[in-house]
Amino acid sequence: MSKVKYTDRSISAKELMYAVASMVIGVGIFNLPRYITTVTNGIDGVISILLMGGIVLFFVWIMGQFIRMYPGKGIYEILLAIIPKPLAFLLIIIYGAFFALLAAYEIRAIAEITKKYLLPNTSSDSLSLLFLLVNVYALFGSRTALIRINSMFLPVVLIVSLLLVVLNIRIMHLDNFYPLLTTDLQGYGSGMISIFFSFTGISIILSYSYLVNEPEKASSAAVKGVFISIIIYTMVFVSCVAVFSNLGTDFLENPTIELGKEIELPGGFFERFESVYFTIWIMTIFNTTSMSIDSSLIVLESLFKKAKKETLIVILSPIIFFVSMVPIGMEGMEAMGTFIGRLSLTLMAVVPVPLYIIAKIRGVKK
Repeated sequence: MSKVKYTDRSISAKELMYAVASMVIGVGIFNLPRYITTVTNGIDGVISILLMGGIVLFFVWIMGQFIRMYPGKGIYEILLAIIPKPLAFLLIIIYGAFFALLAAYEIRAIAEITKKYLLPNTSSDSLSLLFLLVNVYALFGSRTALIRINSMFLPVVLIVSLLLVVLNIRIMHLDNFYPLLTTDLQGYGSGMISIFFSFTGISIILSYSYLVNEPEKASSAAVKGVFISIIIYTMVFVSCVAVFSNLGTDFLENPTIELGKEIELPGGFFERFESVYFTIWIMTIFNTTSMSIDSSLIVLESLFKKAKKETLIVILSPIIFFVSMVPIGMEGMEAMGTFIGRLSLTLMAVVPVPLYIIAKIRGVKK
């Protein structure tokens, strides 16, 4: 009898690449063009995307190196192998709280956008709760199966993103790209910081480090995953500026979804393409949210080794839901997103590189 494929408890480097790409592409893409056009001129925001993307690629490569140095080890075990236990304990707590906070933001954001574009008569609370329950159902299943869902959803999302650009070509105006290279250095810097939230979540590389069965390929796979995200972000930003202009994009709350509303196909077959686009995008946000909650669970499992995963899910889920209800209005949501982005930027700047240098100096101790 042949062995059933995918009954193993490990993931390949290619599946890690899909997971990283899906994690990075979340709700941030809906308003990313607006964040960039607020502080840059014309199409100059592309430079901010590429510069920040290059920085993120560097940190992602570093994280991939940890998997190569400590194959089969979880994030807490990696920290304990490099730094003293009290500091490792503090970092792992912050790490777990960060992913729980990110999951809460994703749940609330998807509820607000769903209410605005698909279900205007349904309350945000109900939509948040329903979305959380679907994620909880998935979390009760296999962890590797949860990661492999990305392999099925991501190609669909990439195709729809490409259609979003191609089907709008007829209404794009190259004049909207001007003036070129007139943004000052402060504008480029502000653009890079403001879009960092869209790259939040890359730390799942460390969350799932112990599952990767090809540690020598982890860095290159993770880099490819982020590279896919950079291409999509660049395509969407350029399309928004070409269709709405820089100033017009700045006035739109969710320019990426509005871009879908501009699509008109002959015969009226797809009069509401933005609904199709948004519905399919929910699949990616489902992946992002479930992997964020799962990363928090991995932290809890590493601290409370005797606790069952199901018990931890029941304890953590209500906390995430109540945190998602804390922000008041869109201003509260933007403040929460800004805080998460800065926390992620701090963690990325403070943790990976110093730990990598310490690990190299002290030598790898498996």
